[in-house]
Amino acid sequence: MRRSVVIATAVVWLAGSTPGEADTPRYVGSRQVILGFHAAEPGLVDSVDYWVSLDGGQSWEAVPALGPGPTPLRYIAAGDGRYDFYIVLHNSAGASAPAPQSGTSPHTSLVVDTAAPVLQVHAAYVRCVSETERVLRAQLALVDENLTEREVRVFYRANEAGAWEDGGAAAVEDGQVAWRVPPGVGPKLDVRLLATDLAGNRASDEVANVPIIAVRATSQPASQPAAPAAAADSPLARPPAVAVQSLPEPRPAITPRTDAAADEPVAGLPPEHEPTAPPPPGNSAERQHLCRLAARYMAEGRYALAAARLEDALRGAPRDVDLQVALGSALYRAGRHSEAGQLFDSALAAAPDHAGAIEGAALVSATQSRYPEAREQLLRLLELKPDSAKTWLRYGDIEHKLGNRQDALRAWQRAVETHRADRDVRENARARLRYFGSARGTRP
Repeated sequence: MRRSVVIATAVVWLAGSTPGEADTPRYVGSRQVILGFHAAEPGLVDSVDYWVSLDGGQSWEAVPALGPGPTPLRYIAAGDGRYDFYIVLHNSAGASAPAPQSGTSPHTSLVVDTAAPVLQVHAAYVRCVSETERVLRAQLALVDENLTEREVRVFYRANEAGAWEDGGAAAVEDGQVAWRVPPGVGPKLDVRLLATDLAGNRASDEVANVPIIAVRATSQPASQPAAPAAAADSPLARPPAVAVQSLPEPRPAITPRTDAAADEPVAGLPPEHEPTAPPPPGNSAERQHLCRLAARYMAEGRYALAAARLEDALRGAPRDVDLQVALGSALYRAGRHSEAGQLFDSALAAAPDHAGAIEGAALVSATQSRYPEAREQLLRLLELKPDSAKTWLRYGDIEHKLGNRQDALRAWQRAVETHRADRDVRENARARLRYFGSARGTRP
């Protein structure tokens, strides 16, 4: 018998057969794996022995085969992870190879991956950098251990009844996506981002009515996209395997146009160009109006304008802790983390148990990589809100950052089991448990 063997999965037949050629594993999206083989002279094969290793070839376990034929082995993987396989053929002349020992290289390796990527878009807008050039900026969280590339595919449509158009791939860098909008699209724009991993699992997220910000260039060349205004969601609500960082609020040489009232300052101008501050609101009705404006701007993703309105309101009530926290939240979303942290600290000095101030301080600490401080702040918040699934999710993220894996898994499990957890929080916690739990899918 000629001792050459070609090992294959039910999905892909491999070209090589020699042990040691399995350095690059194949990815499959199912836990049911079917292996077959080609021998030089199949009619001379009397029996087949298979082994599987779950620890990189350090130990091998014999697997029952179905018998010689095109699909002699059906293996049910216990969970997602890497599986190495080794095969020996037998006939009257002997065996094609000895049984594997510790350290023996496999014939083929598979990575079983049944989990879709986690993809969440936190903010998106289109900036018009010239009369003919528009750039979509999106900030997102994207996590998967087996992504094909650090990119997403962009689909778009100009109206709800229209078909989705394929806009091609866009690279993901530090949680940011930049994609040039095709000419003639708009004024309405819906965007769908799609991520695909090596096993073919997919995840998508959509943003409807992406805001379009018209700008006029000053000293910055029109051909260069303007630096994006940061609009990051909580870094603690992102999977810890991906560093999605908030960007500092830019001071670009362009002036975004807004539909705000004429007496409102234009966001993004250097301080020396800002209009003189109006007198502080004289009554609570004026402050309530400013707060309503700020809430509208926050919902539209215009965080700098929201912060400006809240600053106006706070000048009329400088000791209002709720206003301090609201302004801190707007500044944080705008990427002005240090200023936000000062407001949260001021609020906590006046109201040590203010949950919003504690949460905001924890976000700032985490964003600035002060993880021990963030941990203490989140523990304090859990004392006040023990049934907050989002807080358990964030606390698990921080424990993971600190290297406390078991504490992180327990926290994410609490987030899953909290009865008031909304769907997104529960799914994010489950995704973390799948990715960072046992490779064989055991619970913490």
